[in-house]
Amino acid sequence: RNGAADKILYAMDNHMKTHQVQSSACNALNHLTRNQNNCITLMEKGIAKKILLAMDKHKTNADVQQNACLVLRNLAWASESIKRQLYEMNVIVRLSRAVGTHKTNEDVQKYAKEAMQKILSV
Repeated sequence: RNGAADKILYAMDNHMKTHQVQSSACNALNHLTRNQNNCITLMEKGIAKKILLAMDKHKTNADVQQNACLVLRNLAWASESIKRQLYEMNVIVRLSRAVGTHKTNEDVQKYAKEAMQKILSV
């Protein structure tokens, strides 16, 4: 799995301007981040920064935002430590922006709000 994750993160780095690559990468990372150990390893590899960069570069693309919100939600559920890291990285700002930008997209609304709720929980 780490080999796959490395390739996905490499693709994100090298195709930052291509929303299709970012959306597909986030979709693949959504599946990998359903496992707590993967979340820990991916956080060490800088997944959160890459996800936030994708969200920043593709603010108006609902597919990127939806898949990124899913990954952030999964990461937030993985551990208290990761949840704190996400909070300190101002992930809430990106999630709030996604909610505001994609008001009619039910999936963005759902996943962003689930991620925010978990990150803000004490």
